[in-house]
Amino acid sequence: MPPKRKQAGDSAPAASTRSTRSSKANSATAKDMTTNAAASSSKGKKTGGRAPARGATATTATPSSNGGEDDVDSDTMEVERPAKKARTAAPKKAATKSKRQAAGRGEAGMEIDDEALPNAPKTAATKSASKAVKHESYSSQRALELFSSYADSDDPTVIGHEGFERLCTDASLPMDGARPIILSWLVGAKEMGNIAQAEWIALTASLKISYIDQLGQAITELDNLLIQSKPPIKASTKKDQDYDRTSYLTYESNPQAAFRKLYQFTFALAKPEQSRNIDMETAIAFWTVLLVPKYPIMVEVLSFISEKGTYRATNKDLWTMMLEFCETVKPNLQDYEADGAWPTLLDDFVLWKKSHTGNGNGVADTMDADH
Repeated sequence: MPPKRKQAGDSAPAASTRSTRSSKANSATAKDMTTNAAASSSKGKKTGGRAPARGATATTATPSSNGGEDDVDSDTMEVERPAKKARTAAPKKAATKSKRQAAGRGEAGMEIDDEALPNAPKTAATKSASKAVKHESYSSQRALELFSSYADSDDPTVIGHEGFERLCTDASLPMDGARPIILSWLVGAKEMGNIAQAEWIALTASLKISYIDQLGQAITELDNLLIQSKPPIKASTKKDQDYDRTSYLTYESNPQAAFRKLYQFTFALAKPEQSRNIDMETAIAFWTVLLVPKYPIMVEVLSFISEKGTYRATNKDLWTMMLEFCETVKPNLQDYEADGAWPTLLDDFVLWKKSHTGNGNGVADTMDADH
């Protein structure tokens, strides 16, 4: 038996090379399994190489039509070699069968069986294990370690701007959208781009989150519900759901009320601590990610503000009334009332829009008459 191993080892590199070329992207475990499969394959090939010779001996030993003598058999063997090549498949199967039968014949036989028999069940088990990888249940310690990986080096109790940006990147939360704002809202951040350790602990404990992709999923689902106005996800009855969706289901029952809370929170988040206003450039940036996806009329409002160029800041009243205006007035100005005590900026917008739409719009004609 050892000589067989030696021959298999000698022939293995060529087969192994072919295997590794088709599996460069696999894991180390998969490579080990490929090597084992290659060794098994090379032994099969080596056995197949000897099988025709054995088959030839058996053929010549069988009496032939001309008398079956030894010297005649030798001549016949040399002449009929092409025919033997055609019959190679049959001895190969026989060799494989005899190898399997030898598996139980002592310790050496068992070793051959382990190496030569197909290891497909192991491969299938490995594939199924890789697909079935799931996070462990929530761990407060793991959540805290996750926080520490993004915390400031100078102050380990705070995730600062640089760490916040890395966190959003790792959680697949684009910085130019509403998702970082939603994250700040959920943790109750006092400053945009900062998360205190106590805020993080409270959020992750509430959502039962201790992995970065779970956080990204929770924020993305809220973005789809509150900003993109997509249908809510179906409630799961599984105990092993990705995270605790209790708060999501609360927001789902009244998405618009939840959005108003997010919107009002954003003003406090964006406003400088000692100021009562937000500069117009900052306000436009937040309106772009919060209101434009939900309300088509907001695109024209922002165009008007940019074209006018005289508005410098946004106070709490204008911020609040902007959302109410979007909820009330249609893009064609339907439901707008001139005596509705709208902020001056919004009244000016209506006049600007009428001047751009002309008198072809029935609503605009009525408003002209009112003015």
